[in-house]
Amino acid sequence: MRGRLVVMLGLTFLLFSTGATATPFLYVTDWYPSGPALDNRVTIVDLQDYAVKGSVTVPSPYGISITPDGTKAYTANWQNTTCSAISISLTSNTLIETMKGVAGHAQHIAITPDGTRAFVATDSGISVIETATNSISNWITTLQGVPYTLPGVSYVALSPDGNWLFATYDFYNTYGGSIAKIDTATGEIQAYFQYTAQLTSAVVNPDGTRLYVSSQSDNRIYIFSTATLERVDYVEAAHGLRMLLSKDGTRLYVTNNIWTPLEGDPVPLNLLQIINTGANSVIKEIPLTKPVGLALTPDEGRLLVSCASGVAVVDLATQEIVYLGGFTQPKEIAVYGAVETPVLQVAIDIKPGSSVNQIKLKDEGKVPVAILGDPAFDVTTVDRGTVEFAGAPALSIGGLPEDVNGDGLLDLVLHFATQDLRLQPGDTQACLSGKTWSGQAFAGCDTVRVIELKAKKAYKQGKK
Repeated sequence: MRGRLVVMLGLTFLLFSTGATATPFLYVTDWYPSGPALDNRVTIVDLQDYAVKGSVTVPSPYGISITPDGTKAYTANWQNTTCSAISISLTSNTLIETMKGVAGHAQHIAITPDGTRAFVATDSGISVIETATNSISNWITTLQGVPYTLPGVSYVALSPDGNWLFATYDFYNTYGGSIAKIDTATGEIQAYFQYTAQLTSAVVNPDGTRLYVSSQSDNRIYIFSTATLERVDYVEAAHGLRMLLSKDGTRLYVTNNIWTPLEGDPVPLNLLQIINTGANSVIKEIPLTKPVGLALTPDEGRLLVSCASGVAVVDLATQEIVYLGGFTQPKEIAVYGAVETPVLQVAIDIKPGSSVNQIKLKDEGKVPVAILGDPAFDVTTVDRGTVEFAGAPALSIGGLPEDVNGDGLLDLVLHFATQDLRLQPGDTQACLSGKTWSGQAFAGCDTVRVIELKAKKAYKQGKK
């Protein structure tokens, strides 16, 4: 395995924009507990040429997460006396605000898919940031309707739809020793799993059915059903610290690192593991020096791993490693950068079973549209919340995928309110678009006959 060292010297504070560019940027929290103030910062690196584009001084940053629209980064700050979370502007590379009022020492942060809220894991419970105002409050969680504060929360992970938060927390005096499933709308703890192992991180698969939880004390990655928190399987691994799933959920990346080796422990402590989630087995191990945080480039061609004094950039195709130096003690990392991915063309059938496809504008009814399955397109991967037809969002109705055209493949029928359609009389084509759970964009069109619904004439009394 070959590698080369890239040392970043002469840090500058350049302004830059993350506008419509395909270049991804890396954001690194760099914090050394006993170091000078300069060692408390977020450093921004251009992943095209590995040049430093700027840095922002923040107090003891640990976790970092970027809003889906790429306008802000939020950090969870561990040792700061105010235990704050920081919002950073990605367009000007400047500190926006330090928010006081975090429940305790903050370690990790997760932002909802719509970007409206950020959940912060602290050793004294969970805090919530409203991203529109940057206001922060302690989240009131309940168990059977009674307020219950989760102790020693070490990590939080959200389901793909943002409806559920999974938190590793302390139950048996083991930091992060249990896990809870919490309704993000109400704060009610719907299920919990109490365990004696040290659970360090969690991640939900793209379709929201499986939860992966890393354990440092018994060298396993546990797999739970997200519906019930029932443990369904596990993978023998090393001392799992942080995890990251590929967009399609087929690969799980795990950093293995423990600061105090256990006596007689045969498991390597400095290791990156790649797990095949289909077989639940380790397929690759790469030695790294005390790896921690994980991030993928938008095209998933490179895996970035924060290590003891730098960041390793792993080319997943060639296994070549580039080491980015110039850091003191990097913690968590995040990547943001738009990449242009081709839109997958799919077949749709407006009003399945009808050859006319007539749509009457201003009608109070609904229009069914079938997304037709194909050997190269599995309709069960469609994220219904992203689908639009003629500018109208899909209604929250509809059954399970079924074969509507008799080709033996599953199709997905969604419904749309006729009054919401952005069509005009005389239009002959209407199109549907959306994304899969992995982020793959798709689109399809079908012929239509659009007419305007005529108003009923008023009845004239006295007419003979």
